Order: sequence, then structure tokens, then C-alpha cells
Amino acid sequence: MRVPHPFHRSRGPHRGSTLTRRTLSVGAGSLLVGAMVLGAATSSAHDGGGIPLAANAPIDVAGIAAAQPVSLLGFAPPAARPAAPDVAPQFRLSADLPSGPLGIPGIVLQAYKLAADREASENAACKIPWFLLAGIGRIESNHADNGDVDQYGTTLVPIEGPVLDGSLAGNEVIRNADGSHARAMGPMQFIPSTWAAWGSDGNGDGKADPNNIFDATYSAARYLCAGVSDIMADSNKVAAVMRYNHSLAYAQNVLAWAAAYATGVMPTTPIPEMRPPSSSSSSSPSRPSSPSSGAPSSGPSAPTTTTPTQQCLGMICLPPGITLPGQPPAPAPAPTPRVTPQTTPAR
Repeated sequence: MRVPHPFHRSRGPHRGSTLTRRTLSVGAGSLLVGAMVLGAATSSAHDGGGIPLAANAPIDVAGIAAAQPVSLLGFAPPAARPAAPDVAPQFRLSADLPSGPLGIPGIVLQAYKLAADREASENAACKIPWFLLAGIGRIESNHADNGDVDQYGTTLVPIEGPVLDGSLAGNEVIRNADGSHARAMGPMQFIPSTWAAWGSDGNGDGKADPNNIFDATYSAARYLCAGVSDIMADSNKVAAVMRYNHSLAYAQNVLAWAAAYATGVMPTTPIPEMRPPSSSSSSSPSRPSSPSSGAPSSGPSAPTTTTPTQQCLGMICLPPGITLPGQPPAPAPAPTPRVTPQTTPAR
């Protein structure tokens, strides 16, 4: 029997060994190509053919431009807030307090009430009410220019009166210690010499400032109450206010506003605004000459008129039935005859 040669190709339908040899050939070829490529890359890295990379070298990245502020058309940033004054926080008083009677600014109303309360604790006999201080503040500065103060009560713009050199009708001539003409200062309009004697610290910050509403109102209360008991008594109130400003019209105006603030109601008679007197105001008004004795009366008898009971402060009267707190109603005035003009016969 013939033995087949070990390397002899088989004949017949069985061809599986041929496919296996081809697959091995292709795999060996791929390995050979990969080894050649790897060897080429390795040799090029060693012979300096590639790009040299220094150790820890910074990488050059494209620069990024800094952002620029974008301006919007028609838009402006808010203005910087002014620096707060150097005052301790406990002396800061809110300026957002509710308004008082007849539009008194809230922070100014608080100053009037604190001044009256403090003076009552120090001089109880005076019994000064807050609305008397409000009446003075209304005439002197319209309540610190309608509350134009900061959160500490200091006026944003110093308030100064006219120069007291006698150039304005009705103004006195007052000089300072250095010989210059004085000017009233602050919301309660103190003369410098008066402030030097009566100016006081009303808010506890350690200084007396005539342009601070708390200092000024407390100083005014002290000045008004000096040597006075029951300041709102009928026999005292006009004289007390005239010590502040020696003018009867001023006193009547202040007391009228005080009554309005006390009740929250404006009087039936409008309160006149204070105006500088004219140059002819010093002349006394002419009186009608009385007829000579024995001359017959040419007119009918004068009728009499009566006025309902009202509480009056000088020339200003409150509505009937309304009185100041703690004050008795004024007695009804006596009937006054109506004066009829007398005609002088032609000669």
C-alpha cells in the first residue's frame, strides 16, 4: 500500500487546509507591515526629524481680548451715593416718618414733640406744648423748608435770615461781637448772641447746631420757658411769644398756627402770611374826629351786634365749639356798637 507524502497536496473535494494557509499568510503580512511602520516612526523620533518639544514649555494659545463695557443707548448708571456723615448710629433718626397735622413733615414733628417732652421733664411748671413750637417753626422757616433735612435732622442747606442792618422795614439793627451785622440762623432763626446763651444739644451728639432741627427746637423751648409758668395761659402766651419776636402781629400769627396744629383744623378766619411791614406802617392810623359837644347827631342810633362764643387768640378765632387742649373757652365778647360815619355839614 502506498503511503502519502506528508507535504503532498490532497486531492479530492476537501480543501480546508488551503483556506487556513491563506489566512495565516494575510495575518503574517499585516504584522510585517505594522512592524515596519512602527520602526519608521521610532527612528524618525530619535533622529530629530519630528517637532522638538521642550520640557514644561508654555503652549501658545490664541490670545483672548479683554471684555469691554457695553454702553446702552439712553442708559446712565446711577450716581454714586454721598458718603454718610460721621455721626454715631444711635443719633440717626429716620426721615421717613409720617406727616403730622396740616402737613408738618414727620421728622420735624418728632423734633417739636421731643423738645416739648424734654422741657416738660426739666421745667414742668412751664407746660409748653409741642404745637406752640410748631407755630413758631411755621413762621420762621416753614418747618425747616418743609423738612429739607437729613436723617440726623440737620438742614441740607443752612437757613439764614436777612442781614439785620436796618435796611428792611421793621428789622432791627443787630451786630455780632466782631461788629458785623448779624443774621438769624437755622430753622428756629436764632440770633447768634441768643444762640450763644441758649443753644443746646437736643439729639445727644455732643454739639449744639442751630441748623439741626432737634437742637434748635429744644433750645427754643428752653428760651420760651425761662421764668414762665403755664405758658399757654391767657395772661402769658402773647407776652411769651413776643419775647421771641417783639411784634404783636407775629405773636397773633404764631398762636393762630399753634391753635390750628393743636386741633388739626384751620380757623375760619384765614391766617395771614407774615410780610415785612411797609415803610408807612409805623404811622398810626387816623381816627375819625368826634363831633363837638352840643352838635346834633345826624345819623340814626347805632345798632349792636353779638358774636357767638369762640376761643380767640388775638385777632384769630377758632371755629365755634373748638378749643385748645387744656384751655377754657373764651367768654363771649360784649356787644359792640356799630360806628356810623358822621357827615360834616358844608360851611
